[in-house]
Order: sequence, then structure tokens, then C-alpha cells
Amino acid sequence: MNTSIKKQPNNAAITVDREYPPSVLSWSIWGLGAMLYAVGFFQRTAPSVMTKELMVDFNITAAALGQLASFFFYAYVMMQIPTGILSSILGPRKLMVISAFVTTAGTILFAISNNFVVAASGLLMVGGAVAMAIVITLELAGRWLPPDRFAIASGLIMVVGVIGAFSAGMPLRIMISEFGWRACMVCLSGFSFLIGVLSWLIIKDDPSEKGYLSYSQKTAEKKQTPKTTVIENIKTSLSYRNTWLMLLVPCSLIGAMLSFSGLWGVPYLNARYGLDAQKGALICSVLLISFAVGSPILGYISDHQNLRKPVYIVGFLLAAVFWFAIILIEVVPIWCLVIMLVIIGFFTGAMPLSYAIGRESAPVEVSGIITGIVVTGIMIGPAIVQPVTGWVLDRHWSGILETGIRIYTIEAYRSAFIPMLVWIGISSLLVLGIKETYCGKKRGEL
Repeated sequence: MNTSIKKQPNNAAITVDREYPPSVLSWSIWGLGAMLYAVGFFQRTAPSVMTKELMVDFNITAAALGQLASFFFYAYVMMQIPTGILSSILGPRKLMVISAFVTTAGTILFAISNNFVVAASGLLMVGGAVAMAIVITLELAGRWLPPDRFAIASGLIMVVGVIGAFSAGMPLRIMISEFGWRACMVCLSGFSFLIGVLSWLIIKDDPSEKGYLSYSQKTAEKKQTPKTTVIENIKTSLSYRNTWLMLLVPCSLIGAMLSFSGLWGVPYLNARYGLDAQKGALICSVLLISFAVGSPILGYISDHQNLRKPVYIVGFLLAAVFWFAIILIEVVPIWCLVIMLVIIGFFTGAMPLSYAIGRESAPVEVSGIITGIVVTGIMIGPAIVQPVTGWVLDRHWSGILETGIRIYTIEAYRSAFIPMLVWIGISSLLVLGIKETYCGKKRGEL
């Protein structure tokens, strides 16, 4: 698509022909952000396949393990709104590079840690750093990709993230058996370092910096912002009902999915079906793979229909029903459980629409802050569910030890998952209050 921009300084007409950036360049820039997001997904899922190693190396119980894994999410949540503000001030390119290099340093610190405090510090660094990836990637997508590709891009980010999570399942378990978890983490740090270097070389904040037209309505202005403007933008963001709902609703389903696949699913499957770590990790990966398949498909359906609410509500309620079935039905054949996990994962794929719903409900000027708020809500889920589940498990421990590690019964796991189900149930009521955005056609009116 071409355009002509005419300027007439000193009565002389100058015509500058510009076009939107080529798709290959736009998607490559998006892809670097998505790869860093995949690193974050890898990091948050990895503890599920090395629970025994971590409990032995740091001499900790289930509650402490849940707390350790949650340090990643604490930092992740705390950095979301600041990231939206920093993106407005520094630009996504600089934040991307900083994020990649801090991720590298935090991963190395975690790998060489010899106690709980050092390990937790490494995970805090990693969680805070990769927290920037989703906000940065969506901000870049808003500038480098057409508006009708935003929901699809949001869904595809989940696909790439799940590839990272899948890699942290059975493949990582095999590598840990061969080389140990510390060596695997050091190798991962090299990948995040490479992302940082490539980001510095390739990414630009806006297509206009390469001579192209930008898809953003707020392009090419200097990044602001006095404190009053930041505060006003936060107030504006929080004045919309959908912002609050996107803060509160998706965290329950995402919290359940990431807590199950990222920490408690593998030992739960061992307790219920006697599966070893590799087979348990493979089944947990099915949940994430189906999520990766569902995200772009449901995003495409939503874009095609120019509607967000029906896809979002149907996806949420179907996933919720099958979570209740898995946890509360006492006799579930393993093949049936796998099918239900596929259904849960696929329809949880509607949750990335939270980003689109949030951004389309408010003025474009606050899109970065809105994205940060939405991601904060999403990641509150696992930050709360993981340690609460561990705490309840310890309360129901029957005293069984195996090679110095606490072993929990299936009854203990069923009790531990009850708080998660209560949260999903409450969110199932809240989700009905979402206002339709019509894919941005009523931006700022909701």
C-alpha cells in the first residue's frame, strides 16, 4: 500500500512516497519478541520436570518448592505495568535488549545457585525480565502489523510460547537425565543472549525509523512522559469495565493451566496413575500443545466475526467445566483425562483475546499500559495457585517419605486443587459481564 506525503516548505512541493513495511520484516521483528516469550514459557514450565532435583538440592518441601517457583511469577506480575510505562519512555527495542540480557544473567545465577535464596534471586531476575517480552511484542505488533492481524499475532505468540513450554517438558527431562538441570539452564542462557544481540541489530521501535508507514495511530511522536501523564494514563486505563474484567477473569484459567503443566501436573499424574516423570511431562505437554492450537484458531474466528465476547465466554466456560470434571470425578481413565486436557487447552486458547479486548476498550494512547494490566491479571493466577497448592499439599501430607522426599496421595492433590476450582467458578460468573469491542470499532466507548 502506497501513500504520498506532500510538504511545502518555502513554497516548494516535495512528495515522499512511502509504504507499509514488508510482511517478512514485520513478522521477523515480532518473532524475536515471541522467542523471548518462549524462553519465559520454558522457564516457568521447567520446574515441573525437575521437582525431585530441586527438592533434593535445596532440601525443601512442597510448600517451599511452590514458593520457589512462584518467585518467577512475583517478579513477572510486578513488572507488567512498569513495562508499559517504560515502553512509552524508552521504546520497545531498548527494553527488548535489556530484557534478554537480564534473562541471561538470571538464568546463570539460578543454574549455579547452591541455596534457596540465590535460586530465588535468579528466578526473580528471569521473571522480571521475560515479563517485558509479551508487552514489548504486542506493542511492536501494534506498530508493525495491520490491525486485523493483531488477534492472530496474539494467538501465535501463545503458539511460540507453548513450543518453549513443550521443550521444557519431556525433551528437557531427557536432557536433565543426561546432563543435569544446571547444565541445561546454562545452555538456555546462551539462547537468550543471542536473542538480545539480534534484537539490537534488527528491531526498530517503529516502521517510520526505517522509512515505512506505521500501523500505529500514535506513531513517530517523541516518547513522553511527565509523571502526571503516566498517572492520568493509568487512571484512564482503569476507568473501563473491560480493563478490570481482563485483570480478574483470565488469571483463573491461565493459573490452572500453568500451575498444572508447570509444576504440579507431573507429580499429580504419578500419584493418580503411577506415571514416571517423562510420561507425565508428555501428558502435561498435550495441555500446552492444544492451547497453542486453539489460540490462533479462536483468534482467527474472533477476527473473522468481528466479535470478541462470544468466543471468549464459550471458550472460558467449556474449559472451566472440564477442569471441574478432571479434579472432582474420582474414576477417570487416563485416555479420557488426556482428551479432557486437550479440550481444556484448546478452549483456554481464547484467553489471549484478553489482550485484544483490553486494548480495544480504551484509547490507543494507553495501549501499552492496558497490555501491562492485562498481563498482570493473567500472571497473578500461577503466582497464587502454585504456592497455595503446595501449602495445602503439606497440610494433607500423610508422612510418607521416599529417598528423603515427601510423597503426597491423590486425596491430598484433590484437596490442594479445590482453591483453584473455586477461583475458576467465581471467574465463570464475572466473564459474563464483558462488553463487546467489535474488534476496536467502539474503542474508548466501553
